[in-house]
Amino acid sequence: MMPVMNGREVIEEMLHHRVPRIPVIVVTASGEGGTADLDPEVVKVIIRKPFDVARVVEAVRAFCSDDADEELDASWPADAPRVTM
Repeated sequence: MMPVMNGREVIEEMLHHRVPRIPVIVVTASGEGGTADLDPEVVKVIIRKPFDVARVVEAVRAFCSDDADEELDASWPADAPRVTM
C-alpha cells in the first residue's frame, strides 16, 4: 500500500493536473474487474500479484529504452509469458 493516496488516486491526479504522459505500470492484487476502468492512455501495463520480478523489469526496460516497445501495453498480460515472433 502506498502512503497518502492509492494508485488510482495518483492516476486521477496525473490526469487532473495534466502531467505529461508518463507510462504507468500498475502492480495490483485486484482482479480484472478492479482495473477495467483504468485509462489505457496512462496505464500501459497491469501486473497482477503475485508476480514475476523479471516481468516488472522487462516492462520498465521497455518504457525506458530508446527503442520503446510499441507492442507493450495494457493488453499484454505481464504476469504471463510474452509471445515473441
